[in-house]
Amino acid sequence: MRTGMITPRPSEAAQVRRVQQMLDQGKPSLIDAKGTRIALPAAIRAVLKSAVKGLEAGRSVNVITDDETITTQRAADILGVSRPHLVKLLEAGELLFHKTGSHRRIYLRDLNAYAG
Repeated sequence: MRTGMITPRPSEAAQVRRVQQMLDQGKPSLIDAKGTRIALPAAIRAVLKSAVKGLEAGRSVNVITDDETITTQRAADILGVSRPHLVKLLEAGELLFHKTGSHRRIYLRDLNAYAG
């Protein structure tokens, strides 16, 4: 699932704040075109809360699934280590990876498991 970065527009700041308030106040729901209301499941509320928090702070947000692969540089950035240090972890077998051609790739789920 690749969605790309979502960057907040300054003109939407008030709406983003309102959505944050709605998420904080209770269990929001969606209403479809026919007027049918459905409560948002906890997992969807959690994703929305996280995304809205980032957008409210003016940061870009990207939602990816745990089976997405990331580069060694992105993984190093997430862990807060240098890329050469990350490569040492990979080569020592401390963190799972696979190769796409000659490039090392890491599943996000494996990085999350390593980070604990």
